[in-house]
Amino acid sequence: MRRLLYIVAFGFWWLPSGCTPDDVFVPPPVYSFISDSDLAEINDRGMPIYVGSTPPYSMGRFALDSLEITFDAAGNTGTIGPHETTIDDDGYDFNVTICEYANDSSSSACSVKAYISGQVDCFTIYSTNAGRSGRCEHEDIAIYSGCFDAEGHMTNFHKAFFSTSHAGDCAGRPAIGYLQIQAEMDGFSEWIE
Repeated sequence: MRRLLYIVAFGFWWLPSGCTPDDVFVPPPVYSFISDSDLAEINDRGMPIYVGSTPPYSMGRFALDSLEITFDAAGNTGTIGPHETTIDDDGYDFNVTICEYANDSSSSACSVKAYISGQVDCFTIYSTNAGRSGRCEHEDIAIYSGCFDAEGHMTNFHKAFFSTSHAGDCAGRPAIGYLQIQAEMDGFSEWIE
């Protein structure tokens, strides 16, 4: 699908062709936990942010098997073990639920509150998450972006996050406030159910 580059006050946004460039909607509650400058930094670091008031209906469980760190404020690099992400879209007022689980059961996180924007087949979910990784309990701000293909699989999946609090043994987590961006390097996340 062709994409048009659209410039708004705080960054570059990719919109599917044929979309109304005036529709730069982001659900207002998002700005209670993330700023325009945070979104601009995430976008400048290579993660697409899809804005608009007509996001795709997003529901299902998706396999993430080629996640890799594409940016880390502390300089960390490497791959992330296989994960599954579950999205539950209530189809009403831009609220969604998103959870992610490591296949080896070493970590999990679910949204405390999450909102969706986007147009046509592409979406961005903005969330505050509470999770556990090993013996570390953490709260994060997480942004997820992707698109859906005709069969319902997710393509171009990206995740950006930074922790807002830690409790326990959190030596393996990025420090509080440090941005990390991950991407599905093969560009494909299979729809499981």
